[in-house]
Amino acid sequence: MVVCHERPMDVVLPCGHSFCKPCIQIVLDDCSGTIKCPVCSTESQAPDSRNADHLTPNKSAQQAYQVLLKASASYKRHQDGVAAVSTFGGSNIPKF
Repeated sequence: MVVCHERPMDVVLPCGHSFCKPCIQIVLDDCSGTIKCPVCSTESQAPDSRNADHLTPNKSAQQAYQVLLKASASYKRHQDGVAAVSTFGGSNIPKF
């Protein structure tokens, strides 16, 4: 089973590995009572519904992702501000 590793943070398995819901849903669709982690092969009880929405959300990874998004936006604003300044004769002059 290959998983995307794009943003593996939606849900966390008991072994501690996290996955996006669409990829882990594929694993759930193919399981029969137990779910086998695609990374470490640890088996755990699958939800009765076989629905990824019923797995444990990975709140810590989701919060870390939000912090990174905010930091990235802040850095971009900083870079945009730096780009808006031009050096002329040794003085920084804002561009208008």
